Amino acid sequence: MTMSTQFNGTPGAGNPFQAQADPAAQPTPSGNPYAEVPGVPAAGTAPTAGRRIGAVLIDTGILGVAALILSALTSLICNQIFITDLPTDMDSLNTYSWDEISALSDQRDQEIITATLVTVILSFIEGFVLVNLGMIYPEHRFGRTLGKHLTGLEVQNTSGGRPPLGQAYHRNLWLLLFYIPFVGPLVSLVMGLRVLSTVSNSADAQGNHDHAAGTRVLHNH
Repeated sequence: MTMSTQFNGTPGAGNPFQAQADPAAQPTPSGNPYAEVPGVPAAGTAPTAGRRIGAVLIDTGILGVAALILSALTSLICNQIFITDLPTDMDSLNTYSWDEISALSDQRDQEIITATLVTVILSFIEGFVLVNLGMIYPEHRFGRTLGKHLTGLEVQNTSGGRPPLGQAYHRNLWLLLFYIPFVGPLVSLVMGLRVLSTVSNSADAQGNHDHAAGTRVLHNH
């Protein structure tokens, strides 16, 4: 018999994710990025690890393709801006001395290096923006990304509403670390594997990034 954990957003022992109200607690200031976004708690069940991994694969696949397309376009634009075309026909080449041709060749090599560096920097910035627009903001604004929408998943805070922006950033920290120069990709990979491990081994498919950020992911039918 397969048992599913039911979450209905009602405080009490039946909902292990539901935060209990503290009568002495003061209202959270609106300037706090972790302030919970009001929302009606949505009923849902604990998702399977496969469903959660599928949502991540969809999101990262879409973002990866978008990043590659933007990077290719950026490379074309930078090449047009920074790299000077050299003459290739013999009539034009015959008008230059060997020293001039050598100088032009050295200049072109430097231009290629400049165009490549600018492309790499801009591609990193574009990737960071894509993660914000494709992962973090949708979770904050709608409670789900495209991948989560297609797999029927929703991100909530402990009160059942959409996660505030600070929590959305916190739970996606493993992705954002990718954009730290040099060490970022390795650190992001290690943290991503840790997230995958905790989601796969958790009875309710909640990862360590969910617990650290104070969020939960539910499967809404």
